Amino acid sequence: GQFESRSINIPLCRFILRRLVQLRDPQAVDSVLGYLGQANQLVPECVTYLIEVAALIGDLLPSLSRRLMQALTTSPFAQSPYLQTWLLSPIATDRRWGVGHNLVELYSSLTSAPAQRKITLALGRAGSAHWFRERKGDWMELSPWIKRAFLAAASCLPADERKYWYSSVTPRLDPLEKFVVDWARTIPFA
Repeated sequence: GQFESRSINIPLCRFILRRLVQLRDPQAVDSVLGYLGQANQLVPECVTYLIEVAALIGDLLPSLSRRLMQALTTSPFAQSPYLQTWLLSPIATDRRWGVGHNLVELYSSLTSAPAQRKITLALGRAGSAHWFRERKGDWMELSPWIKRAFLAAASCLPADERKYWYSSVTPRLDPLEKFVVDWARTIPFA
């Protein structure tokens, strides 16, 4: 009802979306997707709902993921790094969301640092070791947030290569970056 309404009651919709997350009810996926572009204030709740029900709609996940990635190029998403970051959150946290997407092309087309950070994490989750291998020499030139994402996601490199690369870069890292590398060594992406 409220999702199809022309006049959107933001607090009520937030309540409904949070309740749907709690119930893990996948029946509202199409309504939530259709609603995603109508109210920018609800994007975090919509994406949180979609992430929560992903396990229940496994066979629909590729289609759902494609629709989220298509939304990245439409207004208002194309103009907002904040909204892009929310739309990219699923592929950055779960490799099943990124399968079938050209993440390298997406990285090149979305130039905001928050979007590139999420895509870097998604590339690591997808096990794109070749992408990290090609960029290992340029990681110091990245902005701090992207650099930390790169250090974490580079843990998708094969074990020996990862071990030696981390050892070679550790002396040049600040304390936070060292913490990221220690974490990535413990829980590698691949």
